[in-house]
Amino acid sequence: GQSIRDNRPIPPSVLVSELLDYAQGSFAIPETAPLVTHHRLQPFSPDYFRPDSGLFSYSEENFAASEVATVERQKPPPFITEPISEPELEWRHLDAAQLIRFFGNPAKFLVEQRLGLRIPRMKGLLEESEPFEIDSLAKYKLQQDLLARALHGESLDPLMPVLRASGELPPGHAGDARLRDMCAAAEEFATLVRQHLGESPDEPRDAHLILDEFTLSARLDQLHSGRLVHYRLTTRKPKDLLTAWINHLVANCESETESVLITTDKDGGPSLDFFVPVAREKAEEHLRALLELYWRGLSEPLRFFPRSSLAFVEQMLKPKGRQSPLERAQAKWRKSPEPWEPDRGERPEADDPHFRLVFRNIAEPLDDEFQQLALAVFVPLWKGISP
Repeated sequence: GQSIRDNRPIPPSVLVSELLDYAQGSFAIPETAPLVTHHRLQPFSPDYFRPDSGLFSYSEENFAASEVATVERQKPPPFITEPISEPELEWRHLDAAQLIRFFGNPAKFLVEQRLGLRIPRMKGLLEESEPFEIDSLAKYKLQQDLLARALHGESLDPLMPVLRASGELPPGHAGDARLRDMCAAAEEFATLVRQHLGESPDEPRDAHLILDEFTLSARLDQLHSGRLVHYRLTTRKPKDLLTAWINHLVANCESETESVLITTDKDGGPSLDFFVPVAREKAEEHLRALLELYWRGLSEPLRFFPRSSLAFVEQMLKPKGRQSPLERAQAKWRKSPEPWEPDRGERPEADDPHFRLVFRNIAEPLDDEFQQLALAVFVPLWKGISP
């Protein structure tokens, strides 16, 4: 007569009901000796260990659990309540790729590099029906492979049977049409990229910078006619901007250098961002600020969330609609992108497993510190892009 889920009353078995009715109608049962004993939902209920409850248990484990259950409840603490110890001095010697990886996800960098933790990846279940759209990760890898081949002047038509046989594409005519569209997009994008690459790439340039207590090195191998060229056949992501910006700053510490980032817009058309040359003193100042944030993020969670932070700064510098910058950032943090947004199809940034772990039990990660960090990282970057 009780639910095993929430303890609410439910009708007992018909046989039990008939037995109770017969017993109550045929015998004089004293009120002090009830016919039915109502047990509690959990075996560790404190009632089983009180002498006046009429219930009893000899389980030591349940007794210990009952004591914990009666203690006043407290909110679980955050993942890290105080900064951990500073890392060793060798952490001050890094390359640009390491700095880019840090700002791509500071929480992941802290968890994996400093704490040595790995969040296990759950393997998805096999689909019960044939897909009508290619998986986003497989699509990205295929796009980059097609682009690389197109840039080398290879014809993509002979590859189509091989790619169809890989099993990544939807079956039938839908898969053929999708592959043809991707090949056409890769060839069109390659034509645009060639206009900025020139005839041949420049010799790779090694940079070695000493910035206060930090040593930052980089290998600049995307130089073409004295200009850095970054390109990806996908919509522009915060990490693309950060990659181009950090390499741009490193290059300008050596000599004045232009940079261009070539990506696509939400409709698949070209999107170009040109970074103007920066004076050496200014480039070093920007890099020092980023390195200080990197050093701080090695000891404590840094409230820098690339997508939400970029949305906050974009809405502040180039407002769209009636949302405030913070409302725009909160929407990017908590909600899936709308179908018309460039990052459509991605999960809310709050669902990132590393952000969930590091900022668990924190009511509002997007606080004043978040706003200050977003401005510190993205405002100089945004102002470094030619209008």
